[in-house]
Amino acid sequence: MSKHFEVKSATSARSGLALLADAGPFTAVISDMRMPVMDGAEFLGKVAERSPETMRIALTGYADLDSAMQAINAGHVYRFISKPCPLYDLVDSVRDTVRQYYRQSAVRTANIKER
Repeated sequence: MSKHFEVKSATSARSGLALLADAGPFTAVISDMRMPVMDGAEFLGKVAERSPETMRIALTGYADLDSAMQAINAGHVYRFISKPCPLYDLVDSVRDTVRQYYRQSAVRTANIKER
């Protein structure tokens, strides 16, 4: 994946939030749904609060509709990806997410210029 994008990684939700504070904002954040201490929905919700423009992707190894809905609603998730996910599918999903980020950024910029 790092061949296609500049990637920074964290080993926990807490370290992910610290990385966001220190090195962000980021175009996209990918989070596993099942993590100790703070689940992916809560983590992505905090990412949305701290960096609203950052696109959020939830990655999970279990197909749990309730968790998916929680992640989408609480974390304002753009994509929900089930594991196992072939690398090319993950890269395509991230590429689409990055494109969406730039589309939204262009709209925000245009709206600011109209004011």
